[in-house]
Amino acid sequence: MAEKKSCTQALKEAGLSAIKACKLTSLPRATFYRRQLNWRERDRAVIDAIQSVLAKSPQSGFWKYYFRLRFQGYPFNHKRVYRRLGLNLKRRVKKYC
Repeated sequence: MAEKKSCTQALKEAGLSAIKACKLTSLPRATFYRRQLNWRERDRAVIDAIQSVLAKSPQSGFWKYYFRLRFQGYPFNHKRVYRRLGLNLKRRVKKYC
């Protein structure tokens, strides 16, 4: 995908419109315009906050960590904290009547 994006960028710089360049390389225009996010940098605040809570009490469970983070003012979603801790997300089981 990165090769297609760089090829499309080269075609656009050569004078082609973005629409035609995307069609030639069969790259969706949404992908061409979307900015690349660096998740490691974006999650750096989460990792630092988790490390500070873990240093205080390493034997506590997940929900205790999560609520301590919330109490300290971090607005992190519990799924994001789960992901950064390397835990598996619990799947919701459908209840049938």
